[in-house]
Amino acid sequence: MVGRLWFGKLISLVLLIQVPTYAALDWAYLGIPQGARETSMGETGVSLTNGGNGVWWNPAHISSSETGMWLQTFRWITDGKGSYAGFNIPTSWGGLSAYYVNHGMERFEARDRPGAPAGEFTLRQAVLAGGGAVKLPHNVALGIIWKQAIEVIHGSRAHRDNILDLGLNWRSNKYSAGITAANIVFDEKSEDGQDENLPLTFRGGLSYAHNIDDYHIIAAYGGDLRRSPVVGKEDDFDFINKLGLEVGWSEMLYGRLGFISGYDSRSLSYGVGVMVKEIYHFDFAVVPTENDLGTTWKMGLGIVF
Repeated sequence: MVGRLWFGKLISLVLLIQVPTYAALDWAYLGIPQGARETSMGETGVSLTNGGNGVWWNPAHISSSETGMWLQTFRWITDGKGSYAGFNIPTSWGGLSAYYVNHGMERFEARDRPGAPAGEFTLRQAVLAGGGAVKLPHNVALGIIWKQAIEVIHGSRAHRDNILDLGLNWRSNKYSAGITAANIVFDEKSEDGQDENLPLTFRGGLSYAHNIDDYHIIAAYGGDLRRSPVVGKEDDFDFINKLGLEVGWSEMLYGRLGFISGYDSRSLSYGVGVMVKEIYHFDFAVVPTENDLGTTWKMGLGIVF
């Protein structure tokens, strides 16, 4: 059956995100982390407020972001590639944001399990999202993002989902904490009537910032509670631990390091960042993976208005 296909090289994506069926494709575009800075810091973006891509991790970050545009290109495993574009407009009462994510793979061989080759397919996935945040008393912000998630497997199936992300953030001079409920799906059925198992995820995290002369240091911890993608275990949840570190010098150069426990195929991440005239933000992240998945990377540009 279509819902039990293995896909040639797409098995690498399955291994990376631990999903053995067509539900893996939902994880591909909803579970791929966005933001080179957040990815290089171990995917701890739920509490990192000073970054334009933080909206993907926690909608409440809209209220603390800078007004600007954020662009990204990435390669996720050897043959998957995509892009991200978004803008943030913070206001006195909170703010507004919108973003777009595109991901795709081409000319992969489909195969029954077990069975003969069943031809090739092309995969296209996209997310269109928009929302806002409001500032609450005691340095708390509440954010909400609505997402239209679209997946097309040419010649096999297509579906779209309406999804909500909800988030809270609290911040002080040195600390920031965040919690989110991501990928809250209203109707988990594809267009052909098959049940979906989308990655409902609860995130929480805490970050601490400290200055030493010209150096700015941020240490972050995050934890994800994700609904299991394994068929027959849809009511189970997996827990992912995350650690991140950023060291900045003179608000110009940044080095980043991250560690994740809970995945079979990746654990370390690292990256660098450069800020020019406090307007242009250049970020690069590298995520080495195992099981012959190759080295994945993300490259981002932010422009503050």
